[in-house]
Amino acid sequence: MGAVVLDDQLFVEYFKFKNGLCKDQLLLQNLLSNLKMPFITEPCQTLRCFNKLDTAEKDIFPAEFLHAALSRGSLTTQSLEELALKTKYHLILTADEDKETFPYLNINKPKIELNYTSSFEVNHSRDILREQIKALCSDAVKVIICDNYFFSSWEEPPYSTELFFDDLLPKKKLIIEFVQYGKNTKQKRKPSIESKFKDWSVTKYSGGCYSKSNHDRFLVIEKPSQSIEVMLSSGFLFLWKDTSEITAVFREV
Repeated sequence: MGAVVLDDQLFVEYFKFKNGLCKDQLLLQNLLSNLKMPFITEPCQTLRCFNKLDTAEKDIFPAEFLHAALSRGSLTTQSLEELALKTKYHLILTADEDKETFPYLNINKPKIELNYTSSFEVNHSRDILREQIKALCSDAVKVIICDNYFFSSWEEPPYSTELFFDDLLPKKKLIIEFVQYGKNTKQKRKPSIESKFKDWSVTKYSGGCYSKSNHDRFLVIEKPSQSIEVMLSSGFLFLWKDTSEITAVFREV
């Protein structure tokens, strides 16, 4: 089963790219950045697109596609919307500026993002997840922590959110901001966190993206040239403790 449908323009553009004939690099970049493979390839769409191409371009489609299209494609006519119902996500990727509502996903201004996601079930090691977060933090200039329960397990060894500072954060100049920082439980931890490394500075988050009302937990890793947000479905504690499942979504912000 295909993941998505490409509209006719993008369907042709993809196969031009496969044949080294793509000239619109921005369109190609947006397509590949939003494409979940495999996309559906039905004979009816192949035949329709084949018939619209100039003679010199008609060989961009694989021979097996053309054989299926020419032998069966004319027998069934299906709209893009009908094809989308046969996919996993029921989406049609397009670059048509007039098509921005479901089931169309406009690749030039998408309302859905493709992000990297890691999921771990109960009793499964989170070593890989911690290693990835540690690597992402290695060149950070600031991290933002949004988890209203971050300090609730600070003194519950062997699993404690204190491990976040001991194991994952780089020993370099770093600003550490907490959302809803200011309650006594959090203020009490400021000296102990800052004592772990002399160039760490703990302060309260003053931005507008995150608040104490957030249900999901967030770690924002600000680097000199980009920022990565890690959304955690469970608290930071479960980066170590495996009694609950945890999913992490990584996205650029």
